[in-house]
Amino acid sequence: MECSISGKVQGVGFRRFILARALEYGVVGYVCNTEEGAVEVVAQGKREVLESLLAHLQKGSIHAQVDDIEVRWHETLQDSLTDFTIR
Repeated sequence: MECSISGKVQGVGFRRFILARALEYGVVGYVCNTEEGAVEVVAQGKREVLESLLAHLQKGSIHAQVDDIEVRWHETLQDSLTDFTIR
């Protein structure tokens, strides 16, 4: 799964929030800020686990405000992913 999250999502601890949820669910991938002011998430795991993670991303963290999420589903994105990190 790849997603781009827009809204008030930079400078509010949103990437750390995503990292904590991803580690909780045991998915691999990464989260990073984009130059456009969004946050990008690349995550791999079982579909039902990724859907649960996505539900958290839609709600956002306490200081974030999620306006929109664009989601793209893929089977396997990168074989080299072994953990979840902030980039």
